Amino acid sequence: MNSSSRDKRFLPNSSSCFVCGEDNASGLRTRFYVEENTVKMPLTAVDHHCGYENTVHGGIVAGQAT
Repeated sequence: MNSSSRDKRFLPNSSSCFVCGEDNASGLRTRFYVEENTVKMPLTAVDHHCGYENTVHGGIVAGQAT
């Protein structure tokens, strides 16, 4: 059987956090989860997350790596 969403364990978040805050209109609004002993997060950047056209701002990239 393949890994499925039941194998994901979502981590706590804060509603106002820039990275994981679901209520932060300027933020990334993503959720961290553990799958196969690895912390992961999906990311879909939008225009206001870009420093240059079609280039995600370096601070956002660094926020994923922490």
